[in-house]
Amino acid sequence: MRIFRTNPHTQTWNERSFRRLLACERDLVDRRGGACALLVLDTSRANRVERTAFRRFLNSEARISDSVGHFRGDLAVLMRRTQPEGAEVFIRRIGEWLGVRGIEVGHQLLCYPDAEGGGGRELGPRSLELAVPPPIESRPDSDDGRVAISAFEACLVDELSPGRRAIDVLVSGAALLGLAPLMAAVAVAMRLDSPGPVFYKQQRVGAGGRIFEFFKFRSMRADADRDQAGLANEKDGPIFKMRNDPRVTRVGRIIRRYSLDELPQLWNVLRGDMTLVGPRPQKPDEVVHYEPWQRRRLGLPGGLTCTWQVSGRSDVSFREWMRMDCAYASRRDAWTDLALLARTVPALVTAKGAY
Repeated sequence: MRIFRTNPHTQTWNERSFRRLLACERDLVDRRGGACALLVLDTSRANRVERTAFRRFLNSEARISDSVGHFRGDLAVLMRRTQPEGAEVFIRRIGEWLGVRGIEVGHQLLCYPDAEGGGGRELGPRSLELAVPPPIESRPDSDDGRVAISAFEACLVDELSPGRRAIDVLVSGAALLGLAPLMAAVAVAMRLDSPGPVFYKQQRVGAGGRIFEFFKFRSMRADADRDQAGLANEKDGPIFKMRNDPRVTRVGRIIRRYSLDELPQLWNVLRGDMTLVGPRPQKPDEVVHYEPWQRRRLGLPGGLTCTWQVSGRSDVSFREWMRMDCAYASRRDAWTDLALLARTVPALVTAKGAY
């Protein structure tokens, strides 16, 4: 005997709420184990009446534990505690309903966690003769300029809204102009202090695992990367930190203490690689060691400042740093960002945890 929702035709979640449901289910799987599946649907070839009928069918046929929602401008079904084999049963039932009515709907099935620990599993049209949906990145990797995350996780990446992007461009552009004399003074001091380039460029990982070129003022000797293997790491986790790193130059100690070495990242913000407030981007060889729950921070663009930046920086353990970023990701809004920006200036002045 089937148990139906009360008023099933009204149980379609809006896109924002549905994305939150996806994030919550991913977190539950990380903590408790098990699996879930996301069935992404493409109804672009159906007319308005057919789409309405199809949405009602999904709401009536989905289990009471599942959720139907708007996703990427179309429809999707979140199937909780579901393995790929169980999801295929539901897909076949959908295919039978569509076949009787002659309606074409594309589909793609994304599972979490993936059986191989990577990209979401993708089912082809098979005998259902469903139209192929718009492509979803299924297994990004470093060869494509990305760090591998699952397709399910890629669906949860929070891209910058046009409003936030406009603020980033205005603020970073104005800051680059206003701070130009200070940045020029830092560059001159660095050239007088030690040989080597003024800027230090490094690969970092941004939203969705995308790798970009990250800019800083060079604060160490030009051959610093080569000498790291012989030094003792004082931090837990996959990051390297030393309070009295012998590779740091005299000018480098000053600019690192007051985060002046980070000023060139305003250019990263202007280019769109980063945003003003967000998790600090890390190196690819660090990100590959993340635990599943720590990859949640890859759902947001990297930022100039964040909770970690104003809460002790290098004095904070790696796991606590990751918890801070994940907590920020779950409650991110304009007021939180303004509060973090306001706390950044005192944090830079006191220089707590900066080395």
